Amino acid sequence: IVGSFLEHSRIYAFGDGEVEDVEVAIASADLMQRNLDRRVELLVPISEPALRARPLRVLDVAFADDTHAWELQPSGHWQRCATTQGVSLQQFLNEEAVAGA
Repeated sequence: IVGSFLEHSRIYAFGDGEVEDVEVAIASADLMQRNLDRRVELLVPISEPALRARPLRVLDVAFADDTHAWELQPSGHWQRCATTQGVSLQQFLNEEAVAGA
């Protein structure tokens, strides 16, 4: 997802089901080789179920984004996703920041 924020979330979720059953972690870098060679990066589990809800919500919105999302095609080329619902992760994050200020 490319928008006004050039960074992307570093949220990792493993499992499917209730928030209590999903393992969630946040990290200081994505898992690109350039970030893993000769650097120290952190991956921190979020063990408290009540704290897992927000990062999981961010992931839900990220996967639903259809205003800034692109898909990698089998040919190796990127294709912009069609906008059908008008979901924007960037807008969601902006609104969350303003609401929390």
